[in-house]
Amino acid sequence: MPDYSAFTDQQLVACIGTGDEGAFDTLVRRYYSALLTYLTRAVRSQAIAEDLLQDLWLRVWQHHLDLPPDVNIRIYLYAAARNHVLDYHRGERRRAAAYERAQQEYQPTISEVSEWDTLSELEREEIAAAIRAATAALPERSREIWTLSRDHGLSYSEIAAVTGVSVNTVKTQVGRAMTALRAAIEPFLLLMVVVISW
Repeated sequence: MPDYSAFTDQQLVACIGTGDEGAFDTLVRRYYSALLTYLTRAVRSQAIAEDLLQDLWLRVWQHHLDLPPDVNIRIYLYAAARNHVLDYHRGERRRAAAYERAQQEYQPTISEVSEWDTLSELEREEIAAAIRAATAALPERSREIWTLSRDHGLSYSEIAAVTGVSVNTVKTQVGRAMTALRAAIEPFLLLMVVVISW
């Protein structure tokens, strides 16, 4: 087996272009730490940076046949890393916007609060049962985060520390849970409006 560590970047690229996994492993080791540092500073989370970097290497290998033999692989890798960062931040902005919309939609109106007071004990229990069922039907991560937030009173940062995800992920999952629970009680809210109007 060749001593890939002595190869230049261009020689490694040429070997990778033929499907040489040893050359690819050497390239990964050569640039892994530097790219991880760059990504970590860009997204402010080593865990997220590691995920982005893993995806970057996967894509490089999947498209190794498309690498031009004269490509400056250092520039190529940093450009790819930057694109991953931009995609990540665009996704975070979309998730934050969705969370804000869900949070606003979930806030009960004054009329809904007053209508709740007019419900019988049986009707309240039916709504509570619908909420419990909707909570149980949530995806595991959403259910765990929702429970920690609403049942245990943990802050978003505390939930992030407990579950090992980012605060933004916590916000996204809470927003999804709110949307699902809102949908679960929507029929009851409509029924209250009909009853009161009648």
